[in-house]
Amino acid sequence: SGSDGETSTVWKRWIAEGGIAPVGHHVLAATRGDVLPSDWPDAVYDNRAEAWLISPPFRPGPALVLTHMIDVAEVVDGRGADGAVVEALLPDGTVVPLVPQGGYPGHVPGWSSSALGGRDAFVDVAELEGFAEPVWDVDVFETTGLGDADIRLRFRFASDDLWRGRGWFLRDIELRNDEAGFGLAREGGLWRLSWPDADGFVPS
Repeated sequence: SGSDGETSTVWKRWIAEGGIAPVGHHVLAATRGDVLPSDWPDAVYDNRAEAWLISPPFRPGPALVLTHMIDVAEVVDGRGADGAVVEALLPDGTVVPLVPQGGYPGHVPGWSSSALGGRDAFVDVAELEGFAEPVWDVDVFETTGLGDADIRLRFRFASDDLWRGRGWFLRDIELRNDEAGFGLAREGGLWRLSWPDADGFVPS
């Protein structure tokens, strides 16, 4: 897990202080390292950035439900130079691209210098409502067909060398139909990590 080492764009755990989410709500943010939750909506990621977030291991099979928002540079006809994808990491090191039900809504063209150039991806300019609250998207992924051994998820964000947006923000990650399960559970108004071993979650 990590970033490309050339930029400050990283994954961070935010306990939001208003704006992106109500006070006390947990958000995972891929944006510049010096941006704070209280800066929202004045957030921006770096050009030439690549940052990934790796989950604790879990047994494949259940559906992954992702509540998230992405805000990148200009998108034209579903194509944008920056984007984000979800991948599965198998025990032998194999990386398997995961595709949400209905497919990714956008594409990072091959001309983009982003590490995701040529791939379908989450590519969007986010909508903000009153008080700069984001409009959250919900996407469902299946992890069946990936074998019986534990896998990890990788949430991967990358940008090219022109223009920028705010970044990629995950509000809820839930595995359904899994006894151990993991996710961000809402408890007493807070979003809390509910993985059996929360320390296995690696932002970078």
